[in-house]
Amino acid sequence: MTLGGGASTNVTLSVGTGPDDAGEYTATVSSADDSASASVTVLAPADFAVSIAETTTPVEGEQLNITAEITNTGDVETTQTIELSAGALGTDSTNVTLGGGTATNVTLGVVTGSGDAGEYTATVSSADDADTENVTVLAPANFAVSDLRAPTEAAPGALINVNATVNNTGSAAGEQVVEFRFDGTAVANTTVELNASESTVVEFTPTLPDQTGTFEHGVFTDDDNQTAQITVGESGSPNVTLSNLSVAGDGDTTTVTAGNYNVSVELSHDGGPDGAVPVELTLGNDTTSKTVSLNASETTIVTFENATGGLSPGVYNITVSAVNASVAGGVTLSVAVGGNTDPATDTDRDGLLEDIDGNGELTIFDVQTFLTNFEDPGVQDNAALFNFDTNDPVDIIIFDVQSLFLDLAG
Repeated sequence: MTLGGGASTNVTLSVGTGPDDAGEYTATVSSADDSASASVTVLAPADFAVSIAETTTPVEGEQLNITAEITNTGDVETTQTIELSAGALGTDSTNVTLGGGTATNVTLGVVTGSGDAGEYTATVSSADDADTENVTVLAPANFAVSDLRAPTEAAPGALINVNATVNNTGSAAGEQVVEFRFDGTAVANTTVELNASESTVVEFTPTLPDQTGTFEHGVFTDDDNQTAQITVGESGSPNVTLSNLSVAGDGDTTTVTAGNYNVSVELSHDGGPDGAVPVELTLGNDTTSKTVSLNASETTIVTFENATGGLSPGVYNITVSAVNASVAGGVTLSVAVGGNTDPATDTDRDGLLEDIDGNGELTIFDVQTFLTNFEDPGVQDNAALFNFDTNDPVDIIIFDVQSLFLDLAG
């Protein structure tokens, strides 16, 4: 630098700074004759550090909020965009201005929707820093109904007990009004509060209406229901009558060749409530039963199919009974003797088939047919039906023919 005597001038000198040069320094400017010093400061640039301070745990449909502390660790005031990224849930952002060494809290949020329940990673970031936190979106409370217990029939005006299990299958706690509905109308309710996966039993004691009939009823929540039917009517079983017993389609007493035959009877409602009627068939030592639904004034035919199947030839008593009624008859499962098309019959219900030719009466022709055929397999294999001389052990010989003749002679 060149200066004339008594002259002065200003000069500017500079040095560059680097990323780590922030701090206090002494700057000295000197000539050949003199020097001067001063303290100088190099400022740190703005640096927005991010620390997540708080997160919420929303239920589907609610907003997920993330609160983060933003600190400017530098010395210079500046403005930066702070952004939240929550994966598939979306993003949010805001601008923040901070002086050097100052801090503030910012809250960012995204709205969740149906089906968003699950785990997510939330990241809050500035231009200089970022912080992450795992967050959870809860499935809403879901009040499921199961194990409904109630009577299936009761009298008009009766007080009944109904209970069911209500289970919160969601991942959030909830509160709902649980209703008991009868024939589509809510007639009782209770408020239930359940944590996630918690269950309880609700109970109702409604009074049934005075009218009779079959009605639907059940327990209902906002999310689910379980229903059943109840028949309101007179208690007890119907009164019935039995008539027109038919064995093998041939009246209440018949003789048929051994085989499979139906037994049927006419069942009529004769007062009392509608309902199920147990009908029982006793054939010899075997009993078979079935249940028939019978309405007021109704008449129906009850048939026991193949009732004689598997029975050996013989004389069998038949009784059909139902509640307060019964009707009786009989069947002879017989064999045809000596080429006759009609089976031998028991004309006096003594268990012996004295009507050998099957014409319905004991005559000399039966004795003649028996004399000719008493050794036939059909007779010998069913000796108990032709044991006219009542000998023991049973065997069919000429003396049985003589005994049959004596029976005819009287």
